[in-house]
Amino acid sequence: MKNFGMQIADYGLDGGIGDRAHDDAHDAVPAACGLAVARPGRSCRAARIHPSIRNPKSPFRNRSRGVGLVELLIALTISASILGAVAVAMDASFKAYAINQQQAQLGQRARVVMHRLLTTVRQAREHQPVTASLVSQFSIGRNVTDTGLSLFTTEGTEISYFLDTDTNKLMMTVGGNDRVLLYGVTRFDVTFEPMRSASSIKTGGNYDLLKRATFVVTVASTDATTSIGEEQGAANFTLSSSVMPRRNVW
Repeated sequence: MKNFGMQIADYGLDGGIGDRAHDDAHDAVPAACGLAVARPGRSCRAARIHPSIRNPKSPFRNRSRGVGLVELLIALTISASILGAVAVAMDASFKAYAINQQQAQLGQRARVVMHRLLTTVRQAREHQPVTASLVSQFSIGRNVTDTGLSLFTTEGTEISYFLDTDTNKLMMTVGGNDRVLLYGVTRFDVTFEPMRSASSIKTGGNYDLLKRATFVVTVASTDATTSIGEEQGAANFTLSSSVMPRRNVW
């Protein structure tokens, strides 16, 4: 039994508890195993065990672990969600930029045409609607709204503006020749406010002058104006303005 106790002490199974002779034997074992520093109470077999095996909480044990399947799936799910959100945001920003650019182009063309209409009406004389039924109502002093305007310039040239609903074009007729002012016009309204001239007031005649004209123009994108990648009618622009002929006001 004494010899068996000595063997247990030599293999470190008694945890290093024994008399001084046993401690001296344990002190000599690590050195014999080739260890640089002798640790009392440790046998050769115990010294060869890796620290990560003796202590489960050792940092060396965690370093040897890899990425699990669950962790990999979670990482892929989060990455896919982030990439999807970024793609949706970028797509929305690109569409908004395209629509804003199209509206800017439509607004620029509408303002150019509106400026020409206001300048012509302001300098012209003898304004009236293009629809015959509305001319009679205009002559008795009623405010009427038409899709066209007819006038005479100071040189005596007749000019007419009207909307071609079949082709959505704003047309101008000068001397019997038709010209296109604006494409993609979905709405062109002219509201006439009549007034009487001084001679008509003296004689008690009808309303023969234009006091004020109000224009409303709505332009939408067409095949001829749509940029690449945009749909027809994806953008529209509405512009309105009023003008008073100078001759009638002064």
